[in-house]
Amino acid sequence: MSGNWLRTSVIGLSLVLFYPAAASAQGEARSTTATLDTVVVTASRTEEKLKEVTTNVTVINEEAIKKSTASDMSELLRQQGFDVAGYPAGGKKLVLRGMSQSGSMSTNDMNSNVLVLLNGRRLASSSVDTIGLTNVERIEIIRGPAAVQYGPSAMGGVVNIITKRGGEKTEIRAEAGAGSNDMERLKLAASGQSENGRVDFSFGAGQQYRGDYKTGEGWVWDGTRTGNQQGFNGEMGVNLTEGHRLGVNYNYFGIFGTECPVMNPTAADPSVPPRFGGQSAHDVTNSSVAITYDGSSEDKDFNWQGRFSFGSLEDKSASIYEQWYKDAAYYSDYYSEDTVDMKQFTAMLGYDGGGLFALSGGLDNLVYDVSGRTGSTPGYEYGSSGSPEYKDFGAFLSGKLRFLDDSLIFSAGGRFDSYELDQRASGAANKNKSLTNVSPSAGVAWLPVEWLKLRSNYSKGFRMPTPSELWGSYSASGNEDLDPEKSKTWEVGLDVNWEFLNTGLTYFRSKWDDKILTQQIGASEWQYTNLTGATIAGYELALSADLGQAFKQNWTLRPYVNLTYLSTLRNEDYSGSPKSANFAGAPYQSPSNLVLDGRLPNISKMTASYGLDFVEPNIDLTANINATYAGSKWSQDYSRVPPGDWDYSKAVWTEYTPGTIVGLSLEQGIWKFADLGKLKVRAEVNNLFDKYDEAYLTYPGPGRNYYLGLKYEY
Repeated sequence: MSGNWLRTSVIGLSLVLFYPAAASAQGEARSTTATLDTVVVTASRTEEKLKEVTTNVTVINEEAIKKSTASDMSELLRQQGFDVAGYPAGGKKLVLRGMSQSGSMSTNDMNSNVLVLLNGRRLASSSVDTIGLTNVERIEIIRGPAAVQYGPSAMGGVVNIITKRGGEKTEIRAEAGAGSNDMERLKLAASGQSENGRVDFSFGAGQQYRGDYKTGEGWVWDGTRTGNQQGFNGEMGVNLTEGHRLGVNYNYFGIFGTECPVMNPTAADPSVPPRFGGQSAHDVTNSSVAITYDGSSEDKDFNWQGRFSFGSLEDKSASIYEQWYKDAAYYSDYYSEDTVDMKQFTAMLGYDGGGLFALSGGLDNLVYDVSGRTGSTPGYEYGSSGSPEYKDFGAFLSGKLRFLDDSLIFSAGGRFDSYELDQRASGAANKNKSLTNVSPSAGVAWLPVEWLKLRSNYSKGFRMPTPSELWGSYSASGNEDLDPEKSKTWEVGLDVNWEFLNTGLTYFRSKWDDKILTQQIGASEWQYTNLTGATIAGYELALSADLGQAFKQNWTLRPYVNLTYLSTLRNEDYSGSPKSANFAGAPYQSPSNLVLDGRLPNISKMTASYGLDFVEPNIDLTANINATYAGSKWSQDYSRVPPGDWDYSKAVWTEYTPGTIVGLSLEQGIWKFADLGKLKVRAEVNNLFDKYDEAYLTYPGPGRNYYLGLKYEY
């Protein structure tokens, strides 16, 4: 296993512990949650107070990230009450308001309905798991369409992962530990600035390995290892003059040897166990560089930004497994290499003098160059699987008006996108498609008292068709007449930040038009098509109370709950049971969008997280217990197909409930080095009650597992 570079860094850091430092360590701060005065940047792409935002925005702060037992971003979001489904190793996808990411690390974000950003920029990949947790300061999540700010692929919402910048206080953090399933974890991070404050820096590096795991039923599942994960994020900035900063950010994530077991179908009889016939292995790397200039006028009324970023996403995969056909075994293998090269240029200008109005606008230019090749045996000369190029030019403008001493805020915005897609296929004529889109939004926020905000917002989102949807893939023929997917969402809600109590409640309703799915058009022929769409509505609740603050104590005891309930999850094209013959010659077949009651598949009706945070600074103790619940969802059971058949598409539709998983984390300070920092021991128990956890049907996650580590903080 590689990773000597990080081990060397940790050993070197241990020598630094006894070297005089530039700043002193400080006591444990009280754990906080987002208040109405919290400053966010994602909602309008410029700094603003949360009390002026008219949409539902979730902020996961650094303290919450530290307390979590999550080993990657998707686990963290699940523990925060979001719907996350996918295969055990890789391919996980986040669902926001019934709309999801594409379920693959190697899929670019133009294919997704939830957009993932790093410091406001795209990373080519649609997966949150290609960004590590080591250098993250906070995560801002917009629930609902954000096309006005970010263009295509933000129909369901935006996840903006914001990394640390160095400040006056020098910080150093390191961690090393091990646990169940051959778990190994190493982390190293540091941040600070020069004595005169002109140069700032921060970086975080991490490495993790986990082998095949045991499920809640106690059996080891071969082919579930996450392999060797390596991540690095670094930022360096130079303050040229007052209000003018030039910064460079580099992000790298690599996951090598990650595997996913291959499920082979058997009979429809549920008493017959499924056959596990091998595995699919991936090596995925994602790297990007962003060069950013931030400027402002002397009075700070005007601000501007220019940014150029570029990067690449590479996925090398191999599937080698034993396949079953009518109870006879044969062997199959498949190899592929996929690459996404991305370039993005952004220019923005804003005005906010703190008076009646504020304005911000800008331009985006995106270019994605995608290439792929496939083969069937080692050493086989790969054949091209197409080389599409995406281009998107967008112009956006948003503003707000403030009345009644800034207690009544109206916001509005619009964006124009011009989108081009070229398909360069080997041995075939080039194909192209041009589309345009206009996305408006409008909202209002009213603060009748300082601690209460009432809000309402209307917005539109869109996703452009992909090359495979327009011109075909191995699974379905293309359709050049496809329209973009579009959504219209209205929401109303309130936020309360009163002394020790923080709560937010939102009701939303979305109309999803021209939904793109595969439709069966013959006995064994499928085609991409626009369907009427879907209607999705529901409630979102966040509630927490700091009992230590309520009783004016130094310690923190904070119960919390985060919940999403989808009261409506209806497919407008539903027309019968999938057990009936929807198409001639296919008695067990149904399009992937049709389920027993017309509900959209693979989406939980309800997801929730709840638990307790505890901090006792006098003894340097921090603890968290967290439970995550995922409610029922419809999915196809690929281990069960019609008797005598083996076609995955005819797998039985099943309603199942993933259930509740509990995790516990504990950090205890054990030694202080005067002004040179302190040592802590960290312990974690995941899946405390050893439940059988199927976030994705027939692919259970790990059973009870443990982690023990040693941390240094300065």
